[in-house]
Amino acid sequence: MTTQRALWVDFPLGHRMVDYQETSPVVRHETIRMLLAIAVELDLEVSHLDVPTAFLHGKLEAVFMEAPKGIVIEGETDLMESAWLLNKALYGLKKSSRTGYKKADDLLTEFDFGILKLEPCVYSLKQDSSLVYNALYVDDFLLFCNDQALKGEVIAGLKAAFKIKDLGAIKHCLGLNFHRSENCEMFVDLKEYLNTILEMFGMSDCKPVQTPLDCNVLLPDLDSDFETANVPYRSLTGSLMYLAVHTRLT
Repeated sequence: MTTQRALWVDFPLGHRMVDYQETSPVVRHETIRMLLAIAVELDLEVSHLDVPTAFLHGKLEAVFMEAPKGIVIEGETDLMESAWLLNKALYGLKKSSRTGYKKADDLLTEFDFGILKLEPCVYSLKQDSSLVYNALYVDDFLLFCNDQALKGEVIAGLKAAFKIKDLGAIKHCLGLNFHRSENCEMFVDLKEYLNTILEMFGMSDCKPVQTPLDCNVLLPDLDSDFETANVPYRSLTGSLMYLAVHTRLT
């Protein structure tokens, strides 16, 4: 028996967004590094929670869409000429990510979490000597906590609102690999991501060099009809920037 899966992506009817100021923020990579440093200093446990199909959990404004092709409903004959009112956000809507973020924001605020003034995706909760930081990146929750009981209460509250996977101690997230030593030191690397981009740009068999380019190489002048459209400079630059932002050489 063959099982097939389909992704329903929405193309709404006349869907024009005018409130682009209302975006869906994510925690900054610099903030993640700062929280990891705090976790090492205060001996906080770092846990990873994942929310599958996070976009489907938020409340949606009135949005209509065309009926999907191939859908057959008994008693309905003009589906392709009708419009459907969406009850939940779907992939393809410009505000889907915003609704998911708003749902998580409302829930964490209800749990008495405070929001950092300069980082809208980091929430903090302090009860006596117990401390919890919650960093939100789309469908990933990163919990930094020193109290197992309080962490259990937070996770239970999140599970009541979301279908959440508790992945335990953080090991892999956002392309990063996390390793924690016995003396609480935290190491972060991008080995898997680096191998992926080397393969993507056809450099899997390249060898390391001391300088990015041989000092004695003379670059020729390019002809005016030189084609650069197929050279992925922007993709390569973005991939290298991602490496530079997240890690440093040691």
